[in-house]
Amino acid sequence: MSSESPDQVGSTFDAVAEAGQGLSAKLLPELATLLVLLGLWLGFLSQWLDIAVEDTVIWLVGIEAATVLFLVTLVDIATRLKSPPPWWTGVALVVGLLIIYPEVLGMLAAGWQLGLWVFLPLIWSLLERFRELWTMPRASQIEKYRRRALSWGRLVTGLILCGLFVAFLLGHAVVSDDYLDDEALFELLALPMLCLFYLIAAFDAWRVHQPGFARQPRSLWPFLDSGDTTRI
Repeated sequence: MSSESPDQVGSTFDAVAEAGQGLSAKLLPELATLLVLLGLWLGFLSQWLDIAVEDTVIWLVGIEAATVLFLVTLVDIATRLKSPPPWWTGVALVVGLLIIYPEVLGMLAAGWQLGLWVFLPLIWSLLERFRELWTMPRASQIEKYRRRALSWGRLVTGLILCGLFVAFLLGHAVVSDDYLDDEALFELLALPMLCLFYLIAAFDAWRVHQPGFARQPRSLWPFLDSGDTTRI
């Protein structure tokens, strides 16, 4: 027999109902990126899109690398705020984060040079993230746990996949005399591993909106975060 009280059951039900409303907003961007990458990898999009696979991989890896620590820090601050800050405090926090993580400004500068079709989505995405400084303090506790779990999971997933990539290169250099040029590396590993990254991110977005997460919030890699997901 379940040991949950009626209040606990009701709280879990409310969290699941709220989760259903936010799942598509978190899941669809990851799935859309994954489908495009799979189409490029398997060659399905080559007849419609004139996109260099190498450029796509470099840009996505660059965006993730430039923003992941910035977003983890931003989410950590936003989920700890008890109330929305005054506008000038929020602006000061944003400026401070951009000083700490100047690679974000470098990414925006590179996007500007490539044109508005690249720059506008980047700046819009960052503005949406900045908005969390004012919206996240009003969010429910479980939503704060979701955002913390997703940001931490994204960071650790990237580190793990980078570690596997480096381990493969070192292992290949030890056991094989064949030299892999940049193009061969992209075809062999870079794009498949990027697909795996967004597949894991999509799974994590689905996972944090399930009843199990509402009952026991934790990150995708709980053995690495020491409970930081719920430490607010």
